[in-house]
Amino acid sequence: MNLFGFPIDWGLALQIGIPAVMVLIGSISLINSIVQRMHHQTAEGEVVRQVTHRDSDGDLLTKSIVRFETDEGWHEVEDQMAFRPPAHKIGQLVTMMYPPGEPQKAAIRRDWALVIFTGLTVIGTVVLVFVIQSAIKEAAPVKPLPALVPQNEREGNGDEVNENERPPAQP
Repeated sequence: MNLFGFPIDWGLALQIGIPAVMVLIGSISLINSIVQRMHHQTAEGEVVRQVTHRDSDGDLLTKSIVRFETDEGWHEVEDQMAFRPPAHKIGQLVTMMYPPGEPQKAAIRRDWALVIFTGLTVIGTVVLVFVIQSAIKEAAPVKPLPALVPQNEREGNGDEVNENERPPAQP
């Protein structure tokens, strides 16, 4: 199949495209998480209560309410994520991150996000390297250098006779 006049191997395109997207998403998310951590302020907070609600499937989910102190005073925020079972216990200490001067936008810092984004980037990169290496090997088979091939294997096994070297016929 051709795309803009160029032949396309869709199998190879998918083998390269999927890990490339993994690397792209993982890298962008990882960079975003690192930049947020560098520019956000942190405060220690305590889970003071939990709020439960039902999702569209009828499952009971729980969000933590965290109380923490900044220079502007005390703040309470609801966790952005809901879990089943609850992610935190009442009285548990958590680290809150928020943009400077905006503690109402605070969120619980989750270190597992960095692990997921790093893993996505690394796995995508490894798969991409292996796919590209195998595609290169298939496209251009490696021929051994003549100096490394024994003389009898270069031009056959040595039993062949060149027409110019053939002895004259006997009567």
